[in-house]
Amino acid sequence: MEKKRYYNFFGIGAFDSSAVRSGKSYAEKEQWTSPDKAIIGGAKFIRNEYFENNQLNLYQMRWNPENPAQHQYASDIRWADKIAKLMDKSYKQFGIKKDDIRQTYYK
Repeated sequence: MEKKRYYNFFGIGAFDSSAVRSGKSYAEKEQWTSPDKAIIGGAKFIRNEYFENNQLNLYQMRWNPENPAQHQYASDIRWADKIAKLMDKSYKQFGIKKDDIRQTYYK
C-alpha cells in the first residue's frame, strides 16, 4: 500500500522542536494531498490569519510591530530577510517589477 503524501509549502503549524512532524500533522488535518491544495490552503491561511490582522508584509508577519512578541509567523529572526531574498530571485526569474509590489519601510 502506498503512503499518502502531504504538502505544506508555507510551514504552517511547523514548530521548532518538531517542525516536520507538526507541519505534516497540520497538512494531514487540512488534507493538503497535492501541491495545488497546499498552495491554495496555505495562501488562504496567510490571508485569514495575517493579512486580515493587518500584517501585510514579511516584516509585520515576523515581528508584528503593533503587538510585539505576539502572533508572529516565524521564530527565525532572519526569516523575513531569507524569504525576501527568495522572492527577489523569483521576481527576477518571472519578470515581476518591484514597482508593482507594495513596499513598507521601517526605521
